[in-house]
Amino acid sequence: MSEDEVDYAISLLAELPAEPSADRPGDGVDELLNPDRVRQARKNIGGRTASKETTVLFVSDTHLGYENRVKTGSGSTVSWVRDISSRETFERILQIATEQSVDAIIHTGDILDHEVDEATLSTTESFLSALSALDIPVYCIIGSHDHNSADPQHPNSVDGIAWLKEQVNQGHLVELTTDQTPVAGGPLDAYGISAENVGIDDVGKYHSREWSPSDITFGVASSGPNVLCLHDGFTPYRSSKADVDLNHLLAQARVSFDCVGSVEILFFRHVFP
Repeated sequence: MSEDEVDYAISLLAELPAEPSADRPGDGVDELLNPDRVRQARKNIGGRTASKETTVLFVSDTHLGYENRVKTGSGSTVSWVRDISSRETFERILQIATEQSVDAIIHTGDILDHEVDEATLSTTESFLSALSALDIPVYCIIGSHDHNSADPQHPNSVDGIAWLKEQVNQGHLVELTTDQTPVAGGPLDAYGISAENVGIDDVGKYHSREWSPSDITFGVASSGPNVLCLHDGFTPYRSSKADVDLNHLLAQARVSFDCVGSVEILFFRHVFP
């Protein structure tokens, strides 16, 4: 495949929510999250005790309100758009998190689509509240569609960024920054760079996606494992249309990262020793 074809394929993955059939039994998700396999993996890395582990569920691009594109006529859609329920997506996240006893969830952006309605946000808030009650913190960065949700164009849509700010203030979400954030009280520290290198509080102040690794200064790292969360596309997974050179970013960082989570990684579960 040519570089342009690879870039186009990745851009589609970044734009669209997971096809419903991918979340049905028999299509791989049950095997991926099989508790027996997870326990065996823990044995294979040395049988460390639970107190020294952090189990993280990574998710991305939930695009809450994506199905509204049918009504609003805004943005491209897929043939199975009428089968999508972004509310059920978050319900599924809650289900997986509880069934698999994860310690935390990290969302790497595009929590919202660009036109999101009040009912969808209200339902999602109930799921976030349930996770909070279960002591499962949800960490996040924001994506390009989160940015766009601050300026909805349809009369039934609401300001998504205002809602995200409210969730942060209520403690339902924790925004990741370039300073270390300990994850769930364990040894893992997380860092995040939101789309355009613009966080929730600064949405609307900046409009350029042109940022470079030299613009980033990471806080002091601990001796534990460190994960970097990005939303903008990066090399080597994108080439000509990459937003940032990952090798350059990592080389100039004073933090040694053990893992990079991104929009390019749509779903995985990892146990950090």
